[in-house]
Amino acid sequence: MSAAGGAHRAASRRGERGPRAERGQFWRGFWNPHPLVLGAALLVMAGLLLGLQRTVTSGWFTVVHEASFVRTPHDDWGDVSWQVGRLKRAPPDKVGIYLMGGSNVRECIQTPASLEKAIAATCGVETAVYDFGSTNQHFGESLAIVDNLPPPPGVVVIGVNQTRFAYSPAEIRVQLKGKELLLRSPALWRFVRDHGDEGRFDFTIVPGIMSYAASWAEEYQSTIANGHVPHTDYVAHRYTQSDIWTDDMKQAHVDKWNSDKGAPGGAFDTYFDYDAVLLKYMVAQARERGYEVVLLEVPENQVIVGDQFDRFKEKYQPLCSRLADEHGAHYVDFNDRLDLPSSDFRDLTHLVEPGRVKWTQALAEALCPILSGMTAGETAP
Repeated sequence: MSAAGGAHRAASRRGERGPRAERGQFWRGFWNPHPLVLGAALLVMAGLLLGLQRTVTSGWFTVVHEASFVRTPHDDWGDVSWQVGRLKRAPPDKVGIYLMGGSNVRECIQTPASLEKAIAATCGVETAVYDFGSTNQHFGESLAIVDNLPPPPGVVVIGVNQTRFAYSPAEIRVQLKGKELLLRSPALWRFVRDHGDEGRFDFTIVPGIMSYAASWAEEYQSTIANGHVPHTDYVAHRYTQSDIWTDDMKQAHVDKWNSDKGAPGGAFDTYFDYDAVLLKYMVAQARERGYEVVLLEVPENQVIVGDQFDRFKEKYQPLCSRLADEHGAHYVDFNDRLDLPSSDFRDLTHLVEPGRVKWTQALAEALCPILSGMTAGETAP
């Protein structure tokens, strides 16, 4: 074999494996102990993670259909994250109505379309309704939603009852990581920083993104392995007339709250002041952004509850009235005037049909004076 031939074959081998070798050298660089190499590798990794976060925070990830994004039929957090992200890419061309709160807000209306129709029929205003109610949503998560909404005009409807004032600072701080909602909220970060939380502040929602991705992969691993595209239709309503609790079960739930989170010295008493300040901050933030704000008493099964929650209402209801007065917001409670028998409730706060029909119409009637004032230019902050 000639020297020229050997050199040619060697060069050919280098050419064939060049790109692969270069990629191998790149990844091996992450394991190089030299400080400069390690520093460069960390910068590359940080850039990749920040790019991932930007994909989520910009709403660009919603190019993926929601049915391929949510993890289960009742994935509230995935649905809310996707819907808010979608609004960043396609804001409504009508007045936005943004409902937020716990699962009782998720269950209180028939559908967003039904509320739009009721509003149009009641006062002739065209709206785009979004129900962002999600399981155990605290005020920190609601603030994160407000912080990510498209520009006004719009009405932010914040559900309130005693359960929303029983969340600890530690529980609220979790949202800074992007858990459970994949939303980055500078407003929430400022609140946590400024209100005595000595814990570690989270500047990125990458932990939440990675957690979501891991649970998504776990849910769909067999689907993907079988060569199918992940697809799950989100179903908002979890409760129907077929699974209504008995009145004894409903009363037991009252007793459980009053002996646990609502007990003297329990979570409500311990965290009320913190949650109250957070609610005030959220109302102020929404008003500063130019939204109308409605503090809405969520549905309550008064047939069962009666006066058993009065001690909590005596604390948070005056607060809601005061916030409405101080910030030009609105405080609405139509539980007393609606004919809502116990059979309209699955339990104490989650409506089933026909309760949702009644609540949808009542909410439309409560929103119409606000909407009419907005369209007439009478309620600008």
